[in-house]
Amino acid sequence: MREMKVVHVISGLGSGGAEYMLLRLIRTLGAECRHVVVSLTDTGVVGEELRKSGIEVHSLGIKHSVFALFSVIRLSRFIRRQGAAVVQTWMYHADLIGGLAARLAGVRKVIWGIRQSNLSSRLNKRSTLMVAKLCALLSPLLPAR
Repeated sequence: MREMKVVHVISGLGSGGAEYMLLRLIRTLGAECRHVVVSLTDTGVVGEELRKSGIEVHSLGIKHSVFALFSVIRLSRFIRRQGAAVVQTWMYHADLIGGLAARLAGVRKVIWGIRQSNLSSRLNKRSTLMVAKLCALLSPLLPAR
């Protein structure tokens, strides 16, 4: 039986709650699936932990949100080459970019992960609020869950 491949797309792999939840999920599921992790920014400390666990980790190295949309095509090609059965995204920016890329790659099983729900303008950047609103508009179309 062919192993199912899951590509996880996350905004970054620093030491935050979503990042550690991704690490925990992958370690828990273990050999049930083959996991590949793509960070939109850098690999950070959690990326190193994932690599130590034998997980393939890639970084798109996006430095500014303006360049993020240009990465959709690049990420889409990567997802297609990986032969992903499922794409799971983590946090708003990754939900948007990873969701668009997965659909362009022909992946129908897209799962969005939202690990925080406080969208106060005092606690979030304006760009994050805009991305969250765009995700809300696209939520009937992009994710399966």
